[in-house]
Amino acid sequence: MAKGRPRRLTGDDANETLKVSKEELARRRAEESMLDEFEKIRESPPHWLSYMAKIEWKRITPLMKELPISELDLTMLANYCSLYSHMRQLDRDLNKNGQVIINTDREGNETSRKLNPSFNAYIKVCSELRSVCAQLGLTVNSRLQMVVPEEKEEEDQFMKLLRGG
Repeated sequence: MAKGRPRRLTGDDANETLKVSKEELARRRAEESMLDEFEKIRESPPHWLSYMAKIEWKRITPLMKELPISELDLTMLANYCSLYSHMRQLDRDLNKNGQVIINTDREGNETSRKLNPSFNAYIKVCSELRSVCAQLGLTVNSRLQMVVPEEKEEEDQFMKLLRGG
């Protein structure tokens, strides 16, 4: 299979939006129905997640019932919950200590300022969290890619002739 855009799931009105034959549409729907054969993701969180990650797991799994998420995605979902927990902890630290740490001497005079290390960690965790969310279908765009079929671009007639078609 050629690399390219990730494939989108076909919806109920796919034959109207996709320019494919009924046979191709039936083949795609048959392939997508195989996703239902995988064991659905469990609602109980893995024991090794932190307390806050377990709370996020319990919040998110009921909402994911309609998505094609299975037990095979357990590691990815656990990674999401763990990243979410880290983001919350880093956010709490930033709210408590600020983005800039001010060092003072014994008399209370400011000696230096430095960026709170939690700030850079927070940015990295948020970036990774966005990536994982997109893979799991937790963003609007990623859900739309799952349910809205991709439109096939019309092939240029000149290119078709060059290819011998």
